[in-house]
Amino acid sequence: MRILQLRGTPREVGRQYGEACRAGFHELAERSRESASQDPRWYRDIKIMQGTIASLFPRFLQEMCGAAEGAGLTLDNVLLNH
Repeated sequence: MRILQLRGTPREVGRQYGEACRAGFHELAERSRESASQDPRWYRDIKIMQGTIASLFPRFLQEMCGAAEGAGLTLDNVLLNH
């Protein structure tokens, strides 16, 4: 098991996490895209989910944005994984 020691703002922590786990993020994104291609509601629902996370958990959304940046993915790809 990997243990990461991450520090900084939520976005900086997310970026460090995305960089450290880039391969895993890309693998999950590929699987999620395959599932989403079979059910187009996934893409509609990620916009709803993004709005909900932004209003209830804004720091978590910033962390997700950073993870997307660190992994070299779009935020939509990261949201599809959740």
